[in-house]
Amino acid sequence: MKKSSRKKIKLKARLQSRSGELTVTLDSPEEKNKNSLVKYKIRPIMGSEEGEVLRIIRSHDETDAHYAKRYYDEYFYTRARSKDRVFVAVTPRNKVVGVSGYFHDTKEPKGIYWLAWTYVIPSYRHYGVGGAFIRLIERELRGRGARKIYLNTSSHNIYKGAIRFYLDRGFKWEGYLRDYYRKGEDQIILGKTISRR
Repeated sequence: MKKSSRKKIKLKARLQSRSGELTVTLDSPEEKNKNSLVKYKIRPIMGSEEGEVLRIIRSHDETDAHYAKRYYDEYFYTRARSKDRVFVAVTPRNKVVGVSGYFHDTKEPKGIYWLAWTYVIPSYRHYGVGGAFIRLIERELRGRGARKIYLNTSSHNIYKGAIRFYLDRGFKWEGYLRDYYRKGEDQIILGKTISRR
């Protein structure tokens, strides 16, 4: 198996706050021209971007897209999700290349949040976008007094890279539900402490 010739690139992220919005701008080489720098901006999602985000999720997992659609409909069209946040990563031309966010489950103890659907399109992976999402979300949750963030994912082979990504960013194994999605496909639960209160 041939090893990828893609070099590891050290990225610099700048956090900015403008008129109540927290954004991250990344300088990163673009896939097509590795010698030029491109800025990625992570900002709150706009309702008009829901379709683009669902296409990104659907390209990876049709079932996840179905549940994401139900959630986003509630997020955009009711006030029930006012504590939740959904972010998109966009290029300077406003092409959506990734999505992430968090939600507070009102049935959970105070200070507990869940990471929402987190996807980056394949051609923009390995350039720090996913890591920038996690850093931004952790920063926001610290500001909200969050104690811990959890996520759930599948044991299916297509999620092995995602699980490794989260473990590399300090998430720990919390448990699993055997045969949750279907026979032989477990739900895996990971968690990360945000503050030690």
